[in-house]
Amino acid sequence: MSDIPKGPAGIALAIADIQNQIFSLIEKSDSARCARVCRQWQETALDHVWSSMYSLIPLVQLLAPLELASSAGGKPNCPKSRLLKFSRNIRAKDWEKLMPYARRVRNLEIRLSETFSTKLDNSVFIELARCRRILSILPNLSALKVVRLPLYEHEGWPKHLFLFLHGGIQSLDLEIETVKQGDQALYLLFDDISEWCPMISELTINAGGDTIIVNFSISNFLSRLAYLKTFRINPCSLTQNVLNALASLQNLQTIQIIPIIFAYPPTKFQRLNTDGAFPQLKSIPLSGDLGSVCLLLGSPNAFQNLLELDLHDVDNHNEGTCELVHLYSLFNLIPRACPLLRRLAVKGNIVLEPQDEPILFIHAENLKPLTSLPHLEMLKLDLIHPIDITNGQIVDTFGKCNSLTTLVLSTKPLVWGFSTSLTLDVLLLLSEACPQLVELGLYVDAGVIPNTPDLLHVRGFRKLQILDLGASPIYDPENASLYLGSIIPSQCTFEVHSPPEMENEDMDVFFERWMEVKKLLPFFIQSHENSQKAIQALRQERDEQIGSLRVEMLAWRSRALGSETTAICHQF
Repeated sequence: MSDIPKGPAGIALAIADIQNQIFSLIEKSDSARCARVCRQWQETALDHVWSSMYSLIPLVQLLAPLELASSAGGKPNCPKSRLLKFSRNIRAKDWEKLMPYARRVRNLEIRLSETFSTKLDNSVFIELARCRRILSILPNLSALKVVRLPLYEHEGWPKHLFLFLHGGIQSLDLEIETVKQGDQALYLLFDDISEWCPMISELTINAGGDTIIVNFSISNFLSRLAYLKTFRINPCSLTQNVLNALASLQNLQTIQIIPIIFAYPPTKFQRLNTDGAFPQLKSIPLSGDLGSVCLLLGSPNAFQNLLELDLHDVDNHNEGTCELVHLYSLFNLIPRACPLLRRLAVKGNIVLEPQDEPILFIHAENLKPLTSLPHLEMLKLDLIHPIDITNGQIVDTFGKCNSLTTLVLSTKPLVWGFSTSLTLDVLLLLSEACPQLVELGLYVDAGVIPNTPDLLHVRGFRKLQILDLGASPIYDPENASLYLGSIIPSQCTFEVHSPPEMENEDMDVFFERWMEVKKLLPFFIQSHENSQKAIQALRQERDEQIGSLRVEMLAWRSRALGSETTAICHQF
């Protein structure tokens, strides 16, 4: 192993930041080869090789060779779940060999309970616990992820996990494989974590749909994590007990939801017991009964610093009128409960079957309280109830929101053929009233083409990146493309979606017409932009000519005044 050669290149390659940039772009196998190039690269290259580990096997086999464990009959275990054990006892000098590499590990991911995989036998962890020289075998570990953590008594993993826990861990991700008999083991595990890892700032708990076990064990655990900033959990596990435990945490800033694919009963919330709860919380997602969500948000002095609120799958099991009352209450409550809110998304359960009850609407006056939020940047409403609003009303309602960059209002109707008062003309009006929009989603009647005689002078949107017209009906693709081409810029992505309750033949016609719009749109956008550039060039040329004429007139006037002055002087 040699040193880096001298010279400008050698000086540059000796800088630690440059080495980190280089090794971050190559594979671990390449970093391992670089570690054998020279002494100055060795430390940085080895850090990149060992900093993130996705298996414990490369580490533990540095202590002693591994071999297949034997089953009860004395034969090697089944290949379906190969278990490895130490081939000999661990000696003191083995730890001296391990620790230079163990100290480099910053992130560790352990995958358990996987079939057709090679795993470590329980005897390995028993031997590690018996002869280890320090409390944690990975003293500089800062992020730990355990996938499919079993809680069975014979697995022993809730007890083995403490080998890796210490005060320096800041991020912990647990995917728990819960069982009905695992509540006591989970409680003990959480107790060990709160004792050994008090500095956790980022915590993820994924327990599938087993809310009973999680809520039984988690409340007392969460209340002891004073430095927690980010918390992720399943939506069905984010219950009132969990929120009560999180409410008093002074440093909590973000609550996030782990997506799940199965259905779960709606969550019922109540007012929080703590006055001034969630003092630093910036983002929270909620799902459940709409009336109880209003109760939660109405907690005294809570959510005062909230910036992002995501209400997804809000329950619609109430009668329609009752649900609308809760929705109106929510819109009126949010400006008072969350005065600093910037991003709001409300998504209800969509009903596809035609209802016997009359369709109930959300009107412009119901949305006006939301526009009183001074910093509102995003508003997305995807609700079961259609929004009845005209072109003029939507401009009057949202035209004063200078900070609004995203506006999406129910792009799918309750049933196919729902008549809306919005037409394509609303796009031109919004481009003038809200030119700062980056994303826009509306359900409009695209069959009504605005009568705009002079499209050449239409400026349209300049910052828009996404235009979503959802399931808007269309009848004249060519004229619609011509109009849209003068409104949206070239960088904008145009989207439509299949409407509910449509026959296959009608759906084919629907997509055929919109596909024609998508094909024609780039041509009309480019044509409009070229026309705009030509008009701008003509205006510039005109302004230059007018300017030169003014200069000539001023010069002629100056000469004329000079001649007149000279003549007067000669008279005297």
